[in-house]
Amino acid sequence: MVKKIFHTFFLFLLTCQPIYSITAEEPALPPSLEKELQLANEQVTTTFMDKFIYMLFLLGLMIALLYIGVWILKRINSTKKIAFHETDTVKIVEKHSLSLKTTLYLVEVFEKQILIAESVNGISVLTEISANVKK
Repeated sequence: MVKKIFHTFFLFLLTCQPIYSITAEEPALPPSLEKELQLANEQVTTTFMDKFIYMLFLLGLMIALLYIGVWILKRINSTKKIAFHETDTVKIVEKHSLSLKTTLYLVEVFEKQILIAESVNGISVLTEISANVKK
């Protein structure tokens, strides 16, 4: 009985085996075609490496250009702020952060200096500083 089950199971495995798993001898290629196939495989490998190295070079170049562009934009933006504040009647002379949500501003309006506090509760004028007080 056990032998019969074993034989049935073995035959079942043999019949369920996919056809492609049965190995067949591949016909041999002529030597000229084998050389061409080998050269094509080498060219594909070198072409891939060349393209990969070129891609890494372009990535580095783009990152460098992005960094230079950001640096130039920061420089342009900071010079515009300085030139813009020179002609204003309201100038922020100094800014000092007391905490994350509280900041003191020293503002000059029509040649008067005013100390202003900004917080979560709002903005309040603390005092007006006389023109005699200088650094």
